[in-house]
Amino acid sequence: MGRLFWASEVFNCQAPDVPNMIALQNCANAEQKQRWLRPLLEAGTRSAFGMTEPDVASSDATNIATSIVRDGDDYVINGRKWFITGAAHPRCSFLIVMGVTNADADRTRRHSCVIVPMDASGVRLVRSQRWMGCEDHTAPIGELTFDDVRIPRETCLAKKAKVLKWRRSGSGRRGSIIACARSACANC
Repeated sequence: MGRLFWASEVFNCQAPDVPNMIALQNCANAEQKQRWLRPLLEAGTRSAFGMTEPDVASSDATNIATSIVRDGDDYVINGRKWFITGAAHPRCSFLIVMGVTNADADRTRRHSCVIVPMDASGVRLVRSQRWMGCEDHTAPIGELTFDDVRIPRETCLAKKAKVLKWRRSGSGRRGSIIACARSACANC
């Protein structure tokens, strides 16, 4: 599979969809699984994970600054994400976005992950991006802005919630993002 750039898509085992499948399996409620996980497992859609930001050192997720503010029964998201694998894919229908939901909490307890439909008002794909001079055709990378994006409170991933617990293992960035996606559900 590693010899052909498109092989992972044939077997529906491409990033960032697989880590998102794991995050949804571990953190989503039954309704979220039906709406978002099932189509992803059936290869009916694509997804992205919005973590990295241009204005902070995003390799340390405690620096993430995108705000996710509760407003009644909704959350309002404001921020900018870039180098988001899969966000520029034409079939990407949703993102799992990491942001600050409790700015007053301890640095490792401020963040949550929410599911954001790509067609939500205020989500804008600014541009497709290249990485190390290459264009990713399987999971095109994108820069996104979130301007007063309003989503229902029910989009927060909250099942089996835990605070951010960073495991600095030899698994590299992908392992850190999976750990982040699995556990950044504590503040919904």
